[in-house]
Amino acid sequence: MLRPGTMLKLRAAARRVMRFVAPLGSRRRRVYGLARNWIWRKFAPHLADPFDREALAKYLVKARTELPFDDTTPITAATAAKRVLALLVTRPDLRARFPNALRETASGPFGAWVNSAESGFTAAERAHVLAVLDRTPSARVVHWFDHSPNMYNGFPLALTPAGASRFAWWLLRGRHGAHAGATDDDILWFLFERATDPACGLAATYLRNPVWQRRVPDGLSPAGWDALRAWVRRAYRVRGNWIDTAARPADAHEQPGPRGVNLLGHFRYPSGLQVAAANVVAALDLAGWRSSLRDVPTQAANDLVGRDGYLGLHPFPVTISQLPPEPFAAECYPYSGLDMRPNTYRIGYWYWEAEHVPAHWKRHARWLHELWAPTRFIGSVLRGGMKLPVVDMLAGMRMPPVVTLPRAHFGLPADKFLFLFVFDMCSSAQRKNPFAVVEAYRRAFRNNERVALAIKVSRGSHDKRSLARLQAECGAAGVHLIDSTLDHSEVFGLINCCDAYVSLHRSEGYGLTMAEAMALGKPVVATGYSGNLDFMTAENSLLVDHTRAQVQESGPVYKRGWTWAEPSVEHAAAHMRRLYENPELGRALGARARTDVRRTLSLEAAGRRMAARLDELCGAPPAAARRAA
Repeated sequence: MLRPGTMLKLRAAARRVMRFVAPLGSRRRRVYGLARNWIWRKFAPHLADPFDREALAKYLVKARTELPFDDTTPITAATAAKRVLALLVTRPDLRARFPNALRETASGPFGAWVNSAESGFTAAERAHVLAVLDRTPSARVVHWFDHSPNMYNGFPLALTPAGASRFAWWLLRGRHGAHAGATDDDILWFLFERATDPACGLAATYLRNPVWQRRVPDGLSPAGWDALRAWVRRAYRVRGNWIDTAARPADAHEQPGPRGVNLLGHFRYPSGLQVAAANVVAALDLAGWRSSLRDVPTQAANDLVGRDGYLGLHPFPVTISQLPPEPFAAECYPYSGLDMRPNTYRIGYWYWEAEHVPAHWKRHARWLHELWAPTRFIGSVLRGGMKLPVVDMLAGMRMPPVVTLPRAHFGLPADKFLFLFVFDMCSSAQRKNPFAVVEAYRRAFRNNERVALAIKVSRGSHDKRSLARLQAECGAAGVHLIDSTLDHSEVFGLINCCDAYVSLHRSEGYGLTMAEAMALGKPVVATGYSGNLDFMTAENSLLVDHTRAQVQESGPVYKRGWTWAEPSVEHAAAHMRRLYENPELGRALGARARTDVRRTLSLEAAGRRMAARLDELCGAPPAAARRAA
């Protein structure tokens, strides 16, 4: 242990070194950062038992934090978490009575005690404590651990009693918790929680550490639990009897069996990719196939907290990767904390919107055996650029609910024929082409006609230049621009209150918003090109003529000189005019569209398509399955 004052001297020396290292470039600064963090970890104190009040007091002083052990500290929203921890330290009887108090929500036994007269809390104090239980304070710490792959190397035992105190001290003393979005209360809650349930910490680490999974392949099975504990004790020189007494969690092991498939996806990243992954799971379930789900963190700030339920160990012989080819596909196993097991047939289920496949995608043939194309358009593109078997596998979707909201909810006129277009600025304004929709509307109608156009944009700040241009053009044409966050129900309500939907895209891999509008019985005017042609025909839609055109501006995804469609604004304007002048045509198209989409794109239909291919693979796996990347 360092003598008093030594750490302060080390920190001062590190600051002096940083002044020298800073001008040397990012690589050397990174090396310095790794060395600095190693020093913090090396000398972090170990707290064997957080409920030992004397040892805890010394630990808290070194961590520069405290717990309010006196009953005079009022229980408020700011103090409730620490007051609960202090209460459990001073009340061994409560710990024995509620051993899982820190892992429960407000509806658990401990929450019931808090809410009873026995606790002695006032009504306001009970509300504060129950609110803490419901927000699961330690979740933010575990979330950051999951999204920082280097932490597995520095703190391999962070989720167990053997390493939690060192990790917590590193977060507290180095103020790293701020980067994790975790407060001192969250970090201390994490520390105590790890001590109250050692078995869960051991299982949680196994689920996240590919090295452990490789060394003890069946570590969470009844037969492998003893081997896992023995290996951890030897490999990390673990002391203490907690590892001997740690009982295997009852639900920790996934049983392999027939008609099961593994899935990799961004299950905790709110996006179209999350929706696509959830749709695959639901479709397979309807077809009678079990799923083992593994979340691949995106390293993005808006990944949802909590991966429980998405840490499957992939026991089945076939894996579907519902990920984009870049940037996480090739590194999905280390990012997700999963060992890439041999003798597994891996399928990439890829969405893509361009006619060209980047050359560097060919490296995915090293770990994938087959590609599934959500539409025929994607399939033709992949066959032209990838040396892998490509199977057309039309993707299904959840049918949107009929949500009834008044147009006034969105600031839209109630007495006009309303056209609508919805898009996400992160999906590229150049490809989505909202400016053509505005121009077609301007050409089709005079200012005094009872017709309106609304454009709903998401994440407009992602491309401020395009948003500013769209705002200017919408303002000049009298178009209603909605640039705000709406939940799914509101989006469906917006689509449901329009009279027709318009998409003059230059390319679509699938075309989800068009399919959703059709499922709600809306006539759709759309470019007759790319993935939407798998469910749009001349009988159920108004398809817009197009010419071949080159991408004009290179971006992070699409490159200058690639080819896609340029829709005819004049033809689109004529279609919009027809719908306005002939409402009966729109109703007929909408009714046909609703029937076609609900038959073709339902999850039940998608499940049958996937199950047929999986039955072929599991019945007689192709020769390509011999590879074990």
